[in-house]
Amino acid sequence: MSKSKCFLILPRSVFPCVGGYAMTHRRLIEILDRHYRLSLIVLSDHAATNEENAFYKEHSADFCFFYFPKWRYYFNALISLFGSRPLQVGYYSFGRVRRAVACMAADCEIAVGGLIRAMDYLEWAPKRSVLVFNMVDSIGLNYQRSRTEVKSVFWKLIYNIETKRLLRYEHDWVRKADVSYLVNNDEKNYWERYGRNVRLVPHGVKPDLFEYDECDPRYTGKVAFIGKMDYQPNVDAVEWYVRKVHSRIGDKIPLIIIGAFPPKKLLRLVGQYDNIEVTGFVQDPYRILKSVLAVVAPMQTGGGIQNKVLEGMAIGQINVVSGLAARPILGAVDGEHLLIADTAEQYVRTLTELRENRERFAFIGEKARSFIRSHYTWEAFEDVYVEGIEQARKSKQLNAE
Repeated sequence: MSKSKCFLILPRSVFPCVGGYAMTHRRLIEILDRHYRLSLIVLSDHAATNEENAFYKEHSADFCFFYFPKWRYYFNALISLFGSRPLQVGYYSFGRVRRAVACMAADCEIAVGGLIRAMDYLEWAPKRSVLVFNMVDSIGLNYQRSRTEVKSVFWKLIYNIETKRLLRYEHDWVRKADVSYLVNNDEKNYWERYGRNVRLVPHGVKPDLFEYDECDPRYTGKVAFIGKMDYQPNVDAVEWYVRKVHSRIGDKIPLIIIGAFPPKKLLRLVGQYDNIEVTGFVQDPYRILKSVLAVVAPMQTGGGIQNKVLEGMAIGQINVVSGLAARPILGAVDGEHLLIADTAEQYVRTLTELRENRERFAFIGEKARSFIRSHYTWEAFEDVYVEGIEQARKSKQLNAE
């Protein structure tokens, strides 16, 4: 029996596999390839490596890779200022890509858009095809929550411009899509009021993390933050922690910041304090994460689900996180699977207690690992994702008869 034809468009490359976007969409390519005959378009601001091309060829029947220099994206965003579309939708809008979509998606039975940034291209998908909105996070709701908290003047301006545009745009696509996927239950509950078929999909973690047990004594007694450091909510979190918490306990509990692309502004800030190490990209960050006193995720802005927290839990580490980072992890209990701290005082108290008697909290790491193994795997993600598409197909067929 031949596989149904599926078309997927991604606004960014999944290489290098750094951050939640790359990890999720790399898995999505593999999953769609297993179940359907996949056609793939990927946009990127860097040229594809041999490894990248080999991956796309292995997991799709045909694909197109579009490289555009950064200035082209910036120019698109500038033009979008004078329109009504979200800037980040305009940022990824190219005529050459539209023409390719019109050809490659012409006879597809399933059309999937990676994030809100790619959905504009699916206007070219056939009306009979199942339209899949891989929303992941509601960027509109994220910006709405974050615009009063973000410290960056630039990002405050962007959030104020984008919030209304994004919410309107997300509303339109949730309404038009045959199935939409989100990883945050609060966002899923919000958008299901407007969409026909809005589903919660469990984010997965690397399966080998459940067995990971390597430690390095050089990191004992420190705390670590991990995340892609050109992502503004990660910058906001680290800046908050450094100013509010590290400034008070850094002499006793040093901080390690792990993640690619730390901005100069952040480097200048941390340079004002002792006992902070900025690693940049690390090939195996889990050796550090497993070795430290605790992993911290003091998220002040942002949305969705924090992959960094899921991974920290999967390796059996104690995670001290804000309520914003904890809420999307359904079923996780404060004091049992992780520790929640929202104020600087709570962070200082919790980390000091951990430093003085970590053994008393050791059970949290083991319970966290067991919890993630039971609830947040790529197998569970795949089951929910494919079931949603197939149910949407059946519903569309019934409506057409």
